[in-house]
Amino acid sequence: MVNPLLAVLDWLVALAILRASIARVNVRLFQVGSILLVLGFLLFQYHCLDCGATGWLIRQRRHACPEDVVRWRNRGPRRRRVPSIGTQIVLWCYLLGLAVGLWLIFAKA
Repeated sequence: MVNPLLAVLDWLVALAILRASIARVNVRLFQVGSILLVLGFLLFQYHCLDCGATGWLIRQRRHACPEDVVRWRNRGPRRRRVPSIGTQIVLWCYLLGLAVGLWLIFAKA
């Protein structure tokens, strides 16, 4: 399972810093906000449904708990019908885009 909570929090802080940098015309704040905005993509986490371990998504392919190893050796199917990592990321992006769109619509009213 994909957990984007830290990335979303990072993006909120980055957008607040970017907004403040534009209001104050401060280049250093803009650079910090831009770096934080890019850093957010590295803060996605995964959660293993077999052993319960949580780690950074960029290291997800290196995770091998005993349940996974047994399943890979026996070439068994996944126990749970969960969408793939890529599908979950796309769904989270759609959900975040929808939330931002709704916020923009209701903030104007």
